[in-house]
Amino acid sequence: MKNLTAPIFQADPNANPAVRLFKTDQALVYAFNIYNARVDKKTGKPQLKTQLTIYRDGKQIFVGPEEAFSPLDQTDPKRLLGAGVVQMGSRMAPGEYVIQIVVTDLLAKQKENVTSQWIDFDIIE
Repeated sequence: MKNLTAPIFQADPNANPAVRLFKTDQALVYAFNIYNARVDKKTGKPQLKTQLTIYRDGKQIFVGPEEAFSPLDQTDPKRLLGAGVVQMGSRMAPGEYVIQIVVTDLLAKQKENVTSQWIDFDIIE
């Protein structure tokens, strides 16, 4: 009789598509969705601003300028797609980082006008 014990599998963390590993001087391409943005009744378009921030060890290491948002696909103003590219700097040491995008809806009430998304990534040698 054959031994039918299950083999032991060890996951390779680098084989997982959800692992975000970047080398120094590599470009980080990011994308995000904005849901339920207010729409200007006259133009039919939202009035949004975005700002990108990068953190390392809980400390802010990069703050991009606040920019007017230009959606990639405006077919549905209730679900907008945005994207960008950040060039990793040669001075970014290997380690864990967080990228955050903050969106401000200029047409929404002040208590409801700011939201953010973030995700972690690693810089490797």
